[in-house]
Amino acid sequence: MFKEFAQQIMADMPVVPFRAAPGIRMVRIDRRSGRRVFGGWPTSDPKSPIIWEAFKPENEPRRLSRDDAMAIIDQQSKSRAPTGDSDFLQRQGGIY
Repeated sequence: MFKEFAQQIMADMPVVPFRAAPGIRMVRIDRRSGRRVFGGWPTSDPKSPIIWEAFKPENEPRRLSRDDAMAIIDQQSKSRAPTGDSDFLQRQGGIY
């Protein structure tokens, strides 16, 4: 309903590109996980796996340490049913 209303009201208005306020940081984010991306770039595809998100300074997501990443994986694995040794090997990187 709003879309129809807005299309009628804004039909004669000029298109203005988005401009972030001064100091806002644009950060590449993985659309699925919501985590910061350090490799890769958003594409023109509207369903691109990497998107731009705006953050206030010092509020953007930080790079995870290996320990932080492993803690997230452990939490996710606890929410699933145990799968045995293969799950352990996947998390640990195999047997050395």
